[in-house]
Amino acid sequence: MDGSVSASAGVNTDGSQHVGVDVEVSTKDGNLSGSVSGEVSRDSEGHTSADVEVKGTWNF
Repeated sequence: MDGSVSASAGVNTDGSQHVGVDVEVSTKDGNLSGSVSGEVSRDSEGHTSADVEVKGTWNF
């Protein structure tokens, strides 16, 4: 199994904020792979939003 993880976060000059993460995994032979990514954001007025994406691949 191979994989990677990345994360990001930031605050903009207008006070908005975001946090994100990406995770990717795959089998050594490449037959199965998948990823999950997500982000949570808050704008300068305090409104919060979230996004999540899940992907998978099975080669046969």
